Amino acid sequence: MAFSERTLSLSVFLLSATLSNGQLLFNCQFNTPTTGTTRTTWPDTSTRFFCGMTHTNRWTIDLSGGTPSGGTGPSSGTLGGSDSYAHIETSTIGGLTAAASLLTTPTISGMPATGGQLRFSYHMFGATIGTLSVSQCTATGSCSVMWTRSGQQHSSTTAAWTTQTLALSGTTRSVRFSATRGTSFTGDISVDAIMITGSTFPPTAAPTVSPTSTAPTQPPPQTLPYNCGFNTPATGTTVTRFWCGMSSTSQWTIDQGGTTPSFNTGPSGGQAGTTTDNYAHIETSGGTTGTTSILTTPQLIIPTGGAAMTFYYHMFGATIGSLSVSMCTSATSCGPAVWTISGQQHTSLTAAWTQTSVTVPAGTLFVRWTATRGSSFTGDISIDTVSIFSGTAPPTAGPTPTPQCFPAFSTAFFVVTAARPLMACAGGGGPQTATEGTCYTTTSGSCITDGPGNHGNNERCTINIRRTGWLAVQGTLALETFFDYFTLGSSTTRLQTNRQLDGLAVSTGQNLTWFTDASVTQAGFTICGTITASPTPAPPAPVSTFTCGFNSPSNTANTTLTTGLPTSQGTRFWCGMSHTNIWQVDEGGSTSSFNTGPSGGQAGTTTDNYAHLETSFGTVGMESVLTTPPLLVNPGGAVLSYY
Repeated sequence: MAFSERTLSLSVFLLSATLSNGQLLFNCQFNTPTTGTTRTTWPDTSTRFFCGMTHTNRWTIDLSGGTPSGGTGPSSGTLGGSDSYAHIETSTIGGLTAAASLLTTPTISGMPATGGQLRFSYHMFGATIGTLSVSQCTATGSCSVMWTRSGQQHSSTTAAWTTQTLALSGTTRSVRFSATRGTSFTGDISVDAIMITGSTFPPTAAPTVSPTSTAPTQPPPQTLPYNCGFNTPATGTTVTRFWCGMSSTSQWTIDQGGTTPSFNTGPSGGQAGTTTDNYAHIETSGGTTGTTSILTTPQLIIPTGGAAMTFYYHMFGATIGSLSVSMCTSATSCGPAVWTISGQQHTSLTAAWTQTSVTVPAGTLFVRWTATRGSSFTGDISIDTVSIFSGTAPPTAGPTPTPQCFPAFSTAFFVVTAARPLMACAGGGGPQTATEGTCYTTTSGSCITDGPGNHGNNERCTINIRRTGWLAVQGTLALETFFDYFTLGSSTTRLQTNRQLDGLAVSTGQNLTWFTDASVTQAGFTICGTITASPTPAPPAPVSTFTCGFNSPSNTANTTLTTGLPTSQGTRFWCGMSHTNIWQVDEGGSTSSFNTGPSGGQAGTTTDNYAHLETSFGTVGMESVLTTPPLLVNPGGAVLSYY
């Protein structure tokens, strides 16, 4: 049977402790239960623990490997492999409470009046580790705390267990381990190899390397430069060891191109701008408010004179927490934050990443990012393109400037002066690369369009009118009524139909502004400008009467039967009438809304149609217009009657 160096040396130590000390009063490795106990997987419902110990609440036995939770606990017991150990399971599961979890030895017999010693091993890895304390208790049940540790004490699941030796008084009859859960599931605290002697333990010897064993090695410190774009993992890395030799806790993860899994937060892709560019981010769909996640570089050798670090960050989302950078001399010893930022810093998924720089002092150290979760899932914080190098950093780049395409033509009718997302040309001219989902102009600036395919969510485009003239809609507008629209100048009237926009007079200096909502299903628009006179409509034919009961549409080639809003609303109404906003025809019966409107048309039949305003849509004060076709009224005037 092959032994690792750690397994062999620890086995030799346990044997020497037992043989050299005739008063070993208690010894528990959590591998052999006493009579009447069973090996239990989590959650542990047995009232008797291994080795005759008792326990409450969250204590359980892990039979081998890591704990059930990710990013916390050890990878195995102190002996490695399938060695068992005890730990508190900090996942939120019914029956487990926030109270301290107690693990108590059976009564210790034979403790001399001069006292003895306790020796045990502990492992405390996880971003939300709480507190472990050890107390000695008398025969009457009176306990006094003699040792305590709080917060993360180990840097990874594979970090070596820490052995602690404590003095016991002559009145000690039991030892109690009390573990208190932290704020989240990444707080599993573990103990193993508990021994009590009525004398003293021999000093912990340095491991003796057998001729056939291979001593475990830590990666040597790296020299500069150090670069990480999160695109090439080192051999043998896992989620725990992270890419570029980094280590991580809790919610840090690699996104392999594209957006994060959560809606309306994070970037649209890595800093390089390609769909395959990776980046690191905290995934805030899990966790609780205030959960901290740590991302740490490998150990670095910073030369005399110091170094500089640059990196990019992206912080878009309504519940962004904070991001900070600190310098650490060890995995657990870090100085105060040297850089920090809080709250939403970017306006959209597609907003350009921001670069920043930090001075790194000379020495052998680690650089650590700490991301703190906000109050909900829209708080994904991302970093990318880390570079640490000797010397000082050049000035960091500001936000990516608004793309510039062709300069404005002197004859251009339209110029895009602002757009969100920033995918449009500013300053006039085009065409730019047709990035779907944003306003952009044609080559001469004579037309404006939102490009091929469906337009994007939450767009805002400001289109400056450079010449006095008329708008000419190309084809038919494909907009979601009420939700996607234009406004002209300071007016709040929503322009969203061909009839409203085609032939609309505009003048130099006015702004035509385009808005979309957060759920887009339509293909958009192409509108051109012309400086020729507005088309003069043909004079209306004289009519002696105009009658409309909304039962037979006239000019059916140009009218649409509209039975629902907003998607089926036509641009021409029945009887040749035109309408805006929320007018529609009801084909008999009541309106769509509850407790409002008539039970049917004025004729009183169930099939009699009528026109009505559907107020399930729209906003307070919204004006909706219903207009007859052009009428030539005789000099003697006319009479209007309606129900």
